[in-house]
Amino acid sequence: MLLFFCSDCVEAIKDASQLKFKAEKMDQKIEEFQEEVNSTRESMSERINELEKNMTLQINKIEADIKQIANSDVQKQNSPLTYAEMVSLKSKVGNIEVELDTKLRNASTDLPLNKQ
Repeated sequence: MLLFFCSDCVEAIKDASQLKFKAEKMDQKIEEFQEEVNSTRESMSERINELEKNMTLQINKIEADIKQIANSDVQKQNSPLTYAEMVSLKSKVGNIEVELDTKLRNASTDLPLNKQ
């Protein structure tokens, strides 16, 4: 009877040792995944910041174009912007807004957490 009990104890110790090893491996994988997630978040944040910077530059250029038109000879002659000029400027602003929205949406869906 004592021998039978001891073999059960040995098996239980082996099982516990295997479970501990598996748990350590799982902890290591979780840590590696967390590092990957953090790295991805950082790179996505950098990409989003770069996109925002580029869009700001484009918006600033459009604003400069608007000011240039406003200060052009047409404005000096007290003539309002032509309908075509207003439509063109409005279209440029709209295109940039759509492009920014699309790029930000695409950048945020590239995060691995959003894919799971």
